[in-house]
Amino acid sequence: MKLEVTILFNSENDRQLKDLGIEPGTTIKDCEKREMTFYNVDNISPYREDGEWYCCISSGNQEYITLMSYEEIKKMIEDN
Repeated sequence: MKLEVTILFNSENDRQLKDLGIEPGTTIKDCEKREMTFYNVDNISPYREDGEWYCCISSGNQEYITLMSYEEIKKMIEDN
């Protein structure tokens, strides 16, 4: 299976603030966007933030959020 999607990442500044125990206060739409290719997806689930729905992709021991909906990601996986 090969799944190519845009994933949201916290900025380096956000990571540094979290390391100091400070919540950065950024929203999901402020996150950096990067293309990512998955060759293994353990599970997907709907994810909601600020009243909008996204998709959470679990691979290995990591979770990734994409702006695509759960239904869109599910269809992409099923069509592979």
